Amino acid sequence: MGSELEAIARGTSGRTAAGLGPMSNTDSSRRRRFAIALSFPGERREYVEQVANALLPAFGGEQGKSRIFYDAWHEGLIIGFTSNRKLQSIYLTESDLIVPFFCQDYRKKKWCEGSWGHTFRFRQAR
Repeated sequence: MGSELEAIARGTSGRTAAGLGPMSNTDSSRRRRFAIALSFPGERREYVEQVANALLPAFGGEQGKSRIFYDAWHEGLIIGFTSNRKLQSIYLTESDLIVPFFCQDYRKKKWCEGSWGHTFRFRQAR
């Protein structure tokens, strides 16, 4: 797993080193709130947190948390009675890239499977 995280960090950091600037500042006529949104079942939180932390250098370090949607970093956005609706909005309209961590645990979660199916169909139709 360590080499996977290093590859992610190298790959994203390489864009900055190549003179293209940090990924969070890429040219886009419609810049969304998050560059990346991570979708995962709670059983995989430890691994996904490592991935999220490995992405931070490509987004300028700690301030990059504002461009990566990892739920633990943005609890204030999703807390409340409408948390499912808030998450759908983040995945559907507020993120450039959705990174689902598919596994057996993901398939077992009613919310994960339903949310991903809805998100995929919506984005595909655009």
